[in-house]
Amino acid sequence: MLNVLRDFLVHQGFDDGFSRWLTLNAEIVLVLVLAILANMLAKRIVVRGAAALIGKTTTSWDDVLIEHRVIQRMSHLAPALVVYHFSLPVLENYPWWSNSVRQASLIYMLLVVVLVIDAALNAIADVMQSSQLSQDLPIKSLAQILKLGLYIIAGIGVLSLILGKSPLLLFS
Repeated sequence: MLNVLRDFLVHQGFDDGFSRWLTLNAEIVLVLVLAILANMLAKRIVVRGAAALIGKTTTSWDDVLIEHRVIQRMSHLAPALVVYHFSLPVLENYPWWSNSVRQASLIYMLLVVVLVIDAALNAIADVMQSSQLSQDLPIKSLAQILKLGLYIIAGIGVLSLILGKSPLLLFS
C-alpha cells in the first residue's frame, strides 16, 4: 500500500529489510487509525443522527430501539469492517497473519451481529408486551427461546470459523 514510503526510505540509504518493516508498521498504524475514525464516525454521525431522527418521530416503538442500544451496538461493525477490508492488502506478504486478522474480524462481526439481534429481540419483546394483543402470550419466554437458538447458531458459526470447517458439517 505504501510502496512510495518504502521506495523513499531505500532511496535515502536505509536497508531494504528495515524499509519494508517500517512500511508495514506504518500501514498497520494507518489501518488502525482508519478503524478508529470509522468508529468515531459511526458513533458520532450515524448513532447520534439516528437518535435525533428517532427522537423527532411520534411513534414509541423506535424509542425502544434507542433505549436498548440496538443502533449503537450496530456501530461496532464499522471498525471491524475496516480492519477486515484492509488486512488483506496490508498483510499480503504474511498470509498466516492476514488470515488470522480476517478470521478474528469475522468472529468479532458475528458476535456484534448477535448482540444487535439480542438487543432487537429485547426491544421487540418490550414493544409487544405493551400491546393489548399480546397480553396472554409469554413474550419474554419466546424471546429467550429465540435468543438461545441465536446463541447456539452463533457458537457453531464461531467454531466453524476457528476450525475452518463448514457450519453445516458442525450442525450434523
